[in-house]
Amino acid sequence: MTSCPFLGALFSVPSSPCASDIQGTLTVAHASPGITNRLCDSAARAGESGGVGAAGSAGLVLASIRRDSAIQVLCTVLGMGCSFALYSLMGHFLGPSPLGVWAATSAACSMVFAFGSLGIDAIACREMAKAPEDSGRIFGSALAMRLTVTFPLVIILTVVLIGSLRLPRTFWQFAVTYVAYAGLATLSGLIGKAFQARQRFGLQLVPILFYGLLSILVIFPMLAKGRGITSVVTATAAGQFLGVVVGLSLLRRLVEIRPRWIWSEWKWLLRESYPLAISMPFLAAYVRIDSVMLAAMKGTASVGLYNSGYTILMACGGLMAAVQSAIFPSLSRLYAESREAAHYVFLRGLRWMALAGTFVFGLSLVAPRMILRLLFGPKFLQAVFSFQVLMLAALFLFLNNTCGIALTAVGQQRWAPRITIAGLGLNVILNLLLIPRLDYLGSSYATLATEIFVLVFAYLALRPHWRRVTTPVLKLTRAADPE
Repeated sequence: MTSCPFLGALFSVPSSPCASDIQGTLTVAHASPGITNRLCDSAARAGESGGVGAAGSAGLVLASIRRDSAIQVLCTVLGMGCSFALYSLMGHFLGPSPLGVWAATSAACSMVFAFGSLGIDAIACREMAKAPEDSGRIFGSALAMRLTVTFPLVIILTVVLIGSLRLPRTFWQFAVTYVAYAGLATLSGLIGKAFQARQRFGLQLVPILFYGLLSILVIFPMLAKGRGITSVVTATAAGQFLGVVVGLSLLRRLVEIRPRWIWSEWKWLLRESYPLAISMPFLAAYVRIDSVMLAAMKGTASVGLYNSGYTILMACGGLMAAVQSAIFPSLSRLYAESREAAHYVFLRGLRWMALAGTFVFGLSLVAPRMILRLLFGPKFLQAVFSFQVLMLAALFLFLNNTCGIALTAVGQQRWAPRITIAGLGLNVILNLLLIPRLDYLGSSYATLATEIFVLVFAYLALRPHWRRVTTPVLKLTRAADPE
């Protein structure tokens, strides 16, 4: 497994099992002069205020980020909890075969729908955070593109992919309904990004709770009465639809919701988001490439042992991605207003991630056997050292994802394909070299080495954009945070 340094910016709160950031001022000026003029005015005011103003701004933003991070983590836990409850109920009442059909269809939809977003959500979130007064126009363009272009295209591709799974004819009604459900989940993701951009993280809780509780309360009695998987997905899609309606109703208070079919705005969004879109197929490949290679070279038992640690790593990464998604809109806005303040917030974000990663790694050193025995059982105790190596990789995963959201926040998402492809290539080479000698432990070492490489690559790509910072970081740190 390797990470993508842009995950925190690309993905919003998972509200379903399927849902699992300009080239600079000149590009923005060419695409949207109105936005640029206001951003330049804000930057000028920030420059006149000096380092103390930047420090005060950074301090206020950090307080907001702490609050938003807590809300975002809660949203993530609730979303994951609803998904887990749904899977648990289906497994209990329907058995392995229908659950397998659901899981296979979900995997197919996840891959295609992730690519089908074209990175538009992250770019819309960034621009709405930088220019709140233009939020309605930006959201309207993103919504129109999703409804008119990406949504129909992704539905066609998903139906074709599901067709290749050779599902029984009795499950085709389920498959079509699931595609509609997955499409509604992507709209929910776009709405979530709009809430984040407008610093209204708490409002995300309402549609998530509405969708989750409604779905579970309806699905449980349905399953108890012997209803099948098609009835379950129909109820889930209805719950997702109502969740989207609730989300749009809340968003109307903050943003004008009117789809905009204007080609110049679409072209600008695509020009900004295409590097993220290009990264998607490579991301889908390398997130699981080590497990595929391990299965081919050593068998499924090795994959199972390796994935005991990998599953924990991904769960920790999901929680940290929630924190990073809280940092992203604030960092985007600050970079346009005061690079000194943005630099300080970025460094503080790295500090938070480093502390979290150190804690996770330390926990794996203190109680690895207890953790593996509790979560997976005694048969996985032989994977203790592999688990510890992966928990060390978590430290670098947290840091390089933070660098990734910062790159997108400062308009350098063009680095996404280069970093993703380079990380994939290195991971494949290391797995080819290490798996024959070290089995699943070799994959763990490959993951650790790739995380370190990606962190260095992302940081070096980001570093030039802080060179013009004039206020000494130490002085700004003391002014913003007297600790």
